[in-house]
Amino acid sequence: MSVNTSIKDQFRSNRSKIYGGLILFVLSFFTILPILVTIGISFFADGIDLVSEFTLNNWLEAGASSEIIFNTVVFAIGSATLTTVIAVFIAWAIARTNIPFGRVYYYSIFSMIFLPPIVWESVWIRLLGRNGLYTALLPFNFDVYSLPGMMVVQGVFLVPLCLIILMPMFANVDNSLEEASRVSGGKILYTTRKITLPLLKPGILAAYLLTLVITLGSLRVPLMIGQPEGISVLALQIYNGVNEFPIEYGAAFVDGTILILVALPVFYLYKRELGKTGKFETVSGSAFKQAPIELSRGPRYALSGFIAFLLTIMAIIPVVTMFYGSISPYPITIPALFNGEHPGFTAQPYLDVLYNRSTWSAAWNSLLAAGIASVVVVAAAVGISWIVNKSDLAYKRTIDYLSFLPLAMTSVSLALGFIVLFLVIFPIGIYGTIAIVILAYITRFLPATIRVVAPSVQQIQNELLEAATISGAGRVRRVRTILMPLIIATIHAIATYRFAFLFKELPISLLLQSANVPLLAPFLFELGVQGNYPQLSAMGILIAGFLLVVTIAIHQIGSSNLS
Repeated sequence: MSVNTSIKDQFRSNRSKIYGGLILFVLSFFTILPILVTIGISFFADGIDLVSEFTLNNWLEAGASSEIIFNTVVFAIGSATLTTVIAVFIAWAIARTNIPFGRVYYYSIFSMIFLPPIVWESVWIRLLGRNGLYTALLPFNFDVYSLPGMMVVQGVFLVPLCLIILMPMFANVDNSLEEASRVSGGKILYTTRKITLPLLKPGILAAYLLTLVITLGSLRVPLMIGQPEGISVLALQIYNGVNEFPIEYGAAFVDGTILILVALPVFYLYKRELGKTGKFETVSGSAFKQAPIELSRGPRYALSGFIAFLLTIMAIIPVVTMFYGSISPYPITIPALFNGEHPGFTAQPYLDVLYNRSTWSAAWNSLLAAGIASVVVVAAAVGISWIVNKSDLAYKRTIDYLSFLPLAMTSVSLALGFIVLFLVIFPIGIYGTIAIVILAYITRFLPATIRVVAPSVQQIQNELLEAATISGAGRVRRVRTILMPLIIATIHAIATYRFAFLFKELPISLLLQSANVPLLAPFLFELGVQGNYPQLSAMGILIAGFLLVVTIAIHQIGSSNLS
């Protein structure tokens, strides 16, 4: 009896370390191990053999990748810069000024996340192609099948994500600081440049670095725009190495390792800047103001008109182009359309899609994978945010860093690691099933979800939790009665975004799906390869409509719960 009591006492006294250690073990398995596996296999893979004899040939032959590394870095920096500049401008205009229709602009740009991969790139190829509408209106020659073309399409695509991150920062700036500058004679642009932007510099830089690391592993734009013209980046090289004949696992894992090595410094800077954001907060008090800058009538409507112009270029015209393509029996160039050539309207593309069994199979598998992964990843994000910010669990700083580590892996590098992990090292039978796709989704998108959930958890006052503890509430009850009601709005918002993103996720799906478990994004890619633009556009409209309905439904459920 005394022995059992002693064991129980030791367990209670070391419970924090035991639970913390278990969490570290699970996180290490899904974060550190895939990185080590990817690096290690680069010395053993040979052709179609994942594991062969130790060799340095894969690395010695990687010298030809210098141009590809250059393309990858330039593509990532250019895209992230364009994204951040556009998002900062729009966030400032909507959150810091009194322009009309600001809320409409924000939700319209946010809705761009519903547009599926491959369809988005195909629409922009039509708009910026040799006979495209935008190309005809530009005063200079522009080729979408180029590195600048890839930057434009990728940069515009990431604007909604960057805007979601920046909007709360701009909305929470203390207006009294800006008013003090204007009273001292500072104009609006001067005040923005000297007060607002420096105050938000860590947050803006963190958003920039996040879009940078996402673009480093981007596959959809290089696949659709870069590959036809022979413009390759590391993510595209990895995909071709494991999917095109002859298969070269050795070269693919070397490229995967190089991509990790390029992304790791960006990840470190991102995490560092993320830690600085709390040092630049304004302290609220009786003088704290969040009122927007009052622009006069002329500048206010001029600024609103310019935001409307950007929205039209980035979202409205592409959606109209996609819809027109879905009801046209065959593709037609924009100049030919303006010259009076019209093929008529038809619903056949929609019928072909809806009566195709492959469509429903891919849609169901993606719905299942995205639904399960979204629930797990949001729950894990809430749990880790609680551990890091509100618990006394041991090793929580290490847990924080490990949970963010998948950002440095990129989707293609993570998929490579999972192939070896569950095909060679732990052959437990999930390779080629939907389970490995779900695990990869969870691992890859946990950090970005934590990035959204953590601030809401951090803002909960410790006094509320201490009062509940004094009243006898245990951990589960404190989470259920205090934490969840206070962050339920955030949970519904990030769950909606995460589901919409995972439902149409491309790189992991392409590399990990099997013939028996087709997924939606690779199915769209096959339609794009076949040049079936009417069906591809019809799929785009249907997917966007479905995700919009899901978003409204989740929002309504969240509203009813809050009320």
